[in-house]
Amino acid sequence: MGKDASREPVREFLAQLGQGGSDRGGKFVRTMLEGVFGPDRTREIMGRISDLVDQRDPFLPIRSAEPADIAEALEGESAHVAGLVLAELPPKVSAKLLPLLGEEIRAEAIRGMTSEEGPGLETRMRVATVVRQRLMDKRAGGSGKQQARRDDQLRKVALLLRGLGSDLRAALLDAIAEADEESSRRVQELMVVWQDIPSVSDRSLQDALRSIDSRKLAVALFDAEETTLQKLRGNMSQRQISLLEEEASLLSQPSETEIDEARGELLAALRELATNNFLTFDSD
Repeated sequence: MGKDASREPVREFLAQLGQGGSDRGGKFVRTMLEGVFGPDRTREIMGRISDLVDQRDPFLPIRSAEPADIAEALEGESAHVAGLVLAELPPKVSAKLLPLLGEEIRAEAIRGMTSEEGPGLETRMRVATVVRQRLMDKRAGGSGKQQARRDDQLRKVALLLRGLGSDLRAALLDAIAEADEESSRRVQELMVVWQDIPSVSDRSLQDALRSIDSRKLAVALFDAEETTLQKLRGNMSQRQISLLEEEASLLSQPSETEIDEARGELLAALRELATNNFLTFDSD
């Protein structure tokens, strides 16, 4: 067996690790390590291995990407950068990538690849870091869109179940949970979302507001839509409004996480009403 052939399994293993665990191989390796060392120690080990991968071959994760994705990651970059990336890819991948690059880039990139003086490690690292980050951002964006489409689908199911009686709704949620527990949980969350508040009946809102303290409510209403503000204030006593205004005057700008958590408390109260079949809407 030749020297290069003997290194191939190591390259494949490092490639799986270098992809951040997003593929099946990476997940297998992470699961295997967690079974031996636990999650905290595994994160440390994976971090060290990732650093080692970067030092030995910063382009390793890029070689497994689709040519179209690499071309998108190279948009706006110079012919010099494109040539450097082309030189680092297997010939078959480079052959597919080259036609996807801008016409004005191709010839110059090929000329750069014929240069006798290759780029230094620092340059290679810098280019690889940029391309890898863009590839990761694209994957994250794609996952976000996929999740949004999934939530749209589950929201339709949630609205359908919301209009049913509690016994039938519970039975159907149990049936969903048997197939996919996470989908069942998400459907229950999507039965009531923040945008639903203006259409919740006054009685239901009054019941839910009793369990929310003034400071949490002030955070929840930070930058809220005017229709939502008016709906909630219209279902609060004068004392509740006074306390809310006092808390709002003392409130520094909360983070998005704090706002989401505060709104989650009000939504949890409304979902509890829905579970007990006490949640109604103005259109009911």
